[in-house]
Amino acid sequence: VNLTYELSDKMNLRFGYGKTVARPTFRELAQYTTFDFVGDAFEVGNSNLTRTSIENFDLRFEVFPRVGEYIAASIFYKKFTSPIERVTSPFNNEPKDGLTFFFRNVPEATVYGTELELRKGLDFISPSLANFKIGTNVSFLVSEIDINPQELETIRVNQPDAEATRPLFGQSPYLVNALVSYAGENNGLSINASYNVIGPRLFLVSTGGTPNVFEQPRHLLDLNAKQKITPKTSVKLSAQNILDA
Repeated sequence: VNLTYELSDKMNLRFGYGKTVARPTFRELAQYTTFDFVGDAFEVGNSNLTRTSIENFDLRFEVFPRVGEYIAASIFYKKFTSPIERVTSPFNNEPKDGLTFFFRNVPEATVYGTELELRKGLDFISPSLANFKIGTNVSFLVSEIDINPQELETIRVNQPDAEATRPLFGQSPYLVNALVSYAGENNGLSINASYNVIGPRLFLVSTGGTPNVFEQPRHLLDLNAKQKITPKTSVKLSAQNILDA
């Protein structure tokens, strides 16, 4: 459900509600062991997994200064019922076998936060920058899952002040995307430089009171360039992960 109220010809206030489901993948369901090369571990599926139900509420204010430009700010709230997470247990990991991942549902989780978006030409700074545009998308999020009481009791044996909640599996506390583009009207040259980073996200939930595993941020910078030589001929150049993160 989406409702839009036009504040003016160039301003909108939008409200959105949506309900979706996320179904387990075949690997998460199938009760056989596979090897995860990224995690250097074995994965075992769980045939008792159920699908995740997600409710989403959004409120968004947007401004369109000119054609092709926009500035927007949003707040959102999401409720997850039976989210799926990747788990390991120190009691099921033998040195000769290596680390083993499992999958399970947890009762519920919440995510809320804000998002800021911008796409604008730079000619307002100087006419010489008329061929340049910038774009960015920044999100700040808070996610929470209540830790199982028995699991929390085990955690507090070694960490008495441990919180009763933890982040949602796979959810970063912030995301940043940025783009600078150049499009020459007369020389046939176009260049795009893009930057992306996500905050530390929960990669593996560890039971038995041992610490959880978090994937750390990577600052990714990519470059794409295209030179048009004739109406039917062009040369392209792409470079990824320029910062070697």
